[in-house]
Amino acid sequence: MVLQTIHRLLVKILEVERRLEPFFRPTLNYLLREPSAALLQSMINFRRPHDHLALAQEKEWPDEEQSL
Repeated sequence: MVLQTIHRLLVKILEVERRLEPFFRPTLNYLLREPSAALLQSMINFRRPHDHLALAQEKEWPDEEQSL
C-alpha cells in the first residue's frame, strides 16, 4: 500500500515535470551543457597520460613499422 502511494506520487511529479519542462529546459541547457561537458572532459583527461603531443600529432608505437 505504501509503495503504491509512493509510485503514484512519483508518477504525478513526472507528469507535472513533463508539462513544465519546455519552459525551463532551454535555459538549463544554455547554462549547464558546456560547463558539464568541460567537467566530464577534464575528468576523462585526468586519467589519461600526457604525452606532450602537438595538435593533431600522432604517437608512434614501438612495433608500428614491423606491423605495417
